[in-house]
Amino acid sequence: SDLRKYYHMWSMIGVATMLTEANGTDLFRNMRDKLGELVLIPEVYKTALGGTEVEAKATPGGLFRPTSLLPVAIFSTHYADRLVGLVKDLAGGAVVMQPSEADLANDDLRPLLEEFMASRNLPVAENARLFRTAWDIIGDGTGVRRDLYDRWLLGDQFTNKNAMFLAYDRSDLERRMKDQLATNLPVGDAPPVWSLMNYN
Repeated sequence: SDLRKYYHMWSMIGVATMLTEANGTDLFRNMRDKLGELVLIPEVYKTALGGTEVEAKATPGGLFRPTSLLPVAIFSTHYADRLVGLVKDLAGGAVVMQPSEADLANDDLRPLLEEFMASRNLPVAENARLFRTAWDIIGDGTGVRRDLYDRWLLGDQFTNKNAMFLAYDRSDLERRMKDQLATNLPVGDAPPVWSLMNYN
């Protein structure tokens, strides 16, 4: 469902936030910039979903139908790569070199792991599990299959974006622009932009 995508996006934000808090990089402005962008994408997505409900109409059969979800679906797929890329940037190379549960249970290895593999704010076991969770999302087979599923569920983006453009009703804007262009203007003046945007 579309809400499932929203909660999946937020799970990525939760993991990414915990990663940066674990190693202290959440204090860096460049990292907070990436975290802010991570938050922005699902919030825009949620707002777009709400818009389909605001503009819903009754069907001839008496049901309540939201407007087309195609723009929302295209948006979510378009930004899926960006979400994964941001989590990769925030996680860094540590996602590929975490100890396994067997390593953590090894009495000979554990002191070395505690010394060299713990993060600034998490002990080694919790840190390793957090980074392995990030790997599940962005690197292993499960994450890649999820990405492919979301990417191709509604068909290829080229066709969807073409359909979106062809279905978009531009008639009112074009009428306003034609009316404006047909009006004589003093030399050197340009049409006032607000007259095109005034829908009163």
